[in-house]
Amino acid sequence: MPELSEAKLAAPLKGQRQMMGSWRLSTEGMTFKNREAMVDPRDFDLRSLLANALGLPATQINKNKWNRSQQYEIKEYFKKRTGKMQDEYHRAYRAGDRDKMSELRAEWREVQKAKTRLRPFFNGDPTALRRAPVSDLVRIPRSRRKKAWKDRRRLGTN
Repeated sequence: MPELSEAKLAAPLKGQRQMMGSWRLSTEGMTFKNREAMVDPRDFDLRSLLANALGLPATQINKNKWNRSQQYEIKEYFKKRTGKMQDEYHRAYRAGDRDKMSELRAEWREVQKAKTRLRPFFNGDPTALRRAPVSDLVRIPRSRRKKAWKDRRRLGTN
């Protein structure tokens, strides 16, 4: 009797997964992990759902998935960029480099303006890319000193 390979065993599961995914899209819509609706189920037409159930690429569904991945990338970019700027500001503060600190504050304002410019990619949702005031950047050295002090105190090392 011939051996069954993993590919042959997984093939029926993929078809079932596609059908169940289409059923979920038609009943719940496209949702975030916390079950909050990203795309309403009424926004999908029957043709797209049937094509998706059969394993054919449905333009509408793929477009929604692509938009969601782009939104994720934009959010990650801003999170990493602001984190780097906070680290640089803290280093400049410790070094006493006032010019660098001023430069970083100006750059911070530009990054916040960029968030506003990209908000249309989130359907204008004001909570998607929130602007952070410059005071968030300026408070970084103090908050890090406070955190270090609390950590030392908790560990019992003075």
